Amino acid sequence: MTKRIGEDLKRNDEPDNVGSEKAKRFLSTDWESFKNNPAYPVLIEYKDNVFKPDLPDGLPMERRIERRIDIKNPNVAMYRQQWRLSPEQKAEIDKWVREMIAKGLIRPSISPHAALTFSVRKPVGWRIVHDYRYLNSNTVRQSVPMTRKEDVFDSMAGAYYFSCMDLMSAYYQVWMKLDHVKYTAF
Repeated sequence: MTKRIGEDLKRNDEPDNVGSEKAKRFLSTDWESFKNNPAYPVLIEYKDNVFKPDLPDGLPMERRIERRIDIKNPNVAMYRQQWRLSPEQKAEIDKWVREMIAKGLIRPSISPHAALTFSVRKPVGWRIVHDYRYLNSNTVRQSVPMTRKEDVFDSMAGAYYFSCMDLMSAYYQVWMKLDHVKYTAF
């Protein structure tokens, strides 16, 4: 008998209402296994706030940072004809769009700009993809210096605790300038 990729990752005790498979696996972890970890009290105290299984409803809280898209030629409509999609892909995209509208993260648009949208099969489920290559070709490049990894490692010298964070759907967790939202239509 053949086994599909990802079947061995599923556990019977996983919550059904969790968004990503990674979150499902993590949330189904027995918290008692962390008891000997010095960070255990903090993990237990904040686990419901930090380890959210799904995106919250509504826009993220306003911060000092706003994403902006500076366009080279604002007179060009960045539009690409939608590809033909399989019924299964259409259903997945429609489901995702309905969920994101219900959460208040996207809204119907009449923008003259539109990116191609399609879905890519993952080992478990689908990933919705917006092809912003045409938008990117008309965007002013922002030159931001990247920190060298050696400098990052040097700055961590002497530290006792390290953490790694993976923001769920990080794109939807940062505000965008309101007059730039039109460029992200799909």
